[in-house]
Amino acid sequence: MALWDDLMAGVGGSWLGTAAVGVGVVLVAPLVLPVVGAGLRPLTKGVLKTGLLLVGAVDTAVQAAGATVRELVAEVQADLHPPEDGGLDPEPETPTEPLVDAYGRRVETVDGA
Repeated sequence: MALWDDLMAGVGGSWLGTAAVGVGVVLVAPLVLPVVGAGLRPLTKGVLKTGLLLVGAVDTAVQAAGATVRELVAEVQADLHPPEDGGLDPEPETPTEPLVDAYGRRVETVDGA
């Protein structure tokens, strides 16, 4: 802040000196900002690429951990509540619609006998 105080003391403490500094900043900014912006663009792109790579890696890790937790929960639930029928699948249901052949005729069995 000492530099700023020295500059302000050299310009003067009146509003005219402050206005002159403001006008100077307005005139120099269009020349300085594009140069600074062009220099920061590669750095900004690098930071964004790194951030996106990290987000992808974290997302993959979280999905893997979630799948592991879901499997563990399913195993614990199976241990706590074993199937009542001994784990056998029920018999498949028979189709309720009548069987028809390629010509639309009803058939009694699948092989047509």
